[in-house]
Amino acid sequence: MAQDLGIKVVAEGIEKPEQLAYLRRLNCLAGQGYIYSRPVPLDEFKKILARKRCNPVIFREIRIKNNIEDKRKYFRLKFQQLLEADMTVIEVNDRKVKVGNTKVLIENIGPGGLCFISNIRLLVTKNVILQFTSELIDKEIKVHGYIV
Repeated sequence: MAQDLGIKVVAEGIEKPEQLAYLRRLNCLAGQGYIYSRPVPLDEFKKILARKRCNPVIFREIRIKNNIEDKRKYFRLKFQQLLEADMTVIEVNDRKVKVGNTKVLIENIGPGGLCFISNIRLLVTKNVILQFTSELIDKEIKVHGYIV
């Protein structure tokens, strides 16, 4: 209705990528909220204004663990909210397969892989190749790999 009346709408309180994607689908192109920035001092705010652009922050928490419990080779980006994805088995023993897909939740992701939660048990093997498909801010993302 606002568009029909020629009124520019500014959405307030955008905190999650899903909210931003939904608003963009509704053609709401202006907004504010923690997805863009936490409250900042005046000097920092002036710097943001000078850039004339403030991109959304997708990954809130970046943790690099170097302790005994987590000996990952690469850093991980932890999602503030679990990311829903479709998991598909695409290859078994070097042969393409079509077995459908299931929903999973992705906890974190990094250059070395991703951590997901599923309601099915899978073999820990390099012979089964999986594809994870999800959407982040209106962009489809596909990741391939195997369980380790």
